[in-house]
Amino acid sequence: MKAASMIVATLIFLAPSAALESQNKPTCDCTKRSAELVLEGGDSAPLKFYSLRNMLQPPNGNEPAWFCYERSVTNHSGADVPDVTWKVAAYEKDKIKPGRPVCDHSTVPGTSTNENGVVEYGPGNRRYSSAASYKPTAGWPAVAGQSSTLAAPSKPLPLEAAIQLWTPAGQFTEVILRSTLQVDGKASIFTYEVNTKSEEPLHVYWDIPQWPDLATQFQTPEKPFVVSQSSFAKGQVISQVSTAIPGWRLATVVIADRSDEVILARGVAAAYGSMKGQSAANGIFRREIR
Repeated sequence: MKAASMIVATLIFLAPSAALESQNKPTCDCTKRSAELVLEGGDSAPLKFYSLRNMLQPPNGNEPAWFCYERSVTNHSGADVPDVTWKVAAYEKDKIKPGRPVCDHSTVPGTSTNENGVVEYGPGNRRYSSAASYKPTAGWPAVAGQSSTLAAPSKPLPLEAAIQLWTPAGQFTEVILRSTLQVDGKASIFTYEVNTKSEEPLHVYWDIPQWPDLATQFQTPEKPFVVSQSSFAKGQVISQVSTAIPGWRLATVVIADRSDEVILARGVAAAYGSMKGQSAANGIFRREIR
């Protein structure tokens, strides 16, 4: 899909070293297994899809429940299906090739619900009108800056997400995003990681809450971090120590090709940050992909 006149978030990315791969693998994963009802739809002509949730940790006193949300679409035809969008599931792909499920998963604290939606695909604006999905009660943000920043849990677990996609050259890959928070007295340590094993460089735009302490680390914060299999091997992790009051929010993710001409996928990955943090779509972090 062409990225015409779209405002997306600035990226802050980190590609962890290969040595960290195993310990940074999301505990939330694509399994199609749940103790709850799996919400399924489609007719295999051409698409089948499902949404499920698993409770990773139950609520305890003032601590919220933690859920893993999983959303997947499979193309059962013999040709690529372009422009697949499932808004109620925060799921969007430039194309889905035949045969292989393309799955996103996200770790999110808080209450949960489900809602019926529509899966749209091209060409010809075709749709499935019965496409229910699990989601956080507040809903998935559709655009950068739409989600409010909430107070961080007192026992913050890692916020992890994975977005699967097909690259322009036809490689199946995923982008893994991870945000952690450690509180030590009045200081908080915010860490952000992004990695992929894509052979092609990808531009990833993640709308984490921005604040001045974090912004000073980047000479050109309006530019995306370019991630690929080679950057994954180099090992970069960005951490920021701050006295800012910690919060978290659901943050949009836009993944584009290296030319920023084609948006390959959209999704959501929750992220920690300052309670006073702003959307990357505001101020000096505003960027248009054309």
